[in-house]
Amino acid sequence: MLGACARSPSAGPHPQPSTSGLQPLQRRPQGSAPQAYAGYGQPGPGQQGAPAPSYGASPYATDPACAVTAPNIEGPFYKAGAPLSGQLNRSAKGRALVVSGVVKDAKCRPIAGATLDIWQANASGAYDNSGFELRGQVRTDAEGKYSFNTIHPGHYLNGAQYRPAHIHVKLRAPGKRLLTTQLYFPGDPYNEIDPFIDRSLIMNLDDSTYASEVARFDFSLS
Repeated sequence: MLGACARSPSAGPHPQPSTSGLQPLQRRPQGSAPQAYAGYGQPGPGQQGAPAPSYGASPYATDPACAVTAPNIEGPFYKAGAPLSGQLNRSAKGRALVVSGVVKDAKCRPIAGATLDIWQANASGAYDNSGFELRGQVRTDAEGKYSFNTIHPGHYLNGAQYRPAHIHVKLRAPGKRLLTTQLYFPGDPYNEIDPFIDRSLIMNLDDSTYASEVARFDFSLS
């Protein structure tokens, strides 16, 4: 089952599956602080057959001083128990994406054995809530390095506007605080209007073509 966006303006409790097989979310009450997502699953404009966007390098992603990585909201579709696999897209189709980097502590020392629990929307902006498509866990090696293969996530409607493409991460390491955050893409057209984005979480794109992308992000834990 894929999580989907709802246009309803009414507030309510955590969403339940609809009869269509999609799981809607409700818009937060007017005037309240943006602490949860208003909707999932509606593809952004121009995503069907449109040319791939051209993204540049991010000036924000890697901090040479190893400042602690900023947290970001979890959202409603985290699911524990994802397989230990760096291949997130087992059947989902889309623009190929490889993400890699290093996990360090605040003194820039690499952290071996850290676990990244990753989940994201598919190319149409929907989440798999019945299985583990586009969900997986990877562990860092002895040098703190990690890598995973996936696809570029789609946009989805959040209230009256679309959210920028993003990837969710929960990062755990012995003796360190749990980090829940999101990774974003440079040049996404919705970065400027999104109420949740932290620009320090924008990845560097080392390579970008119509068919594939290679991105990098280094984490720092306290």
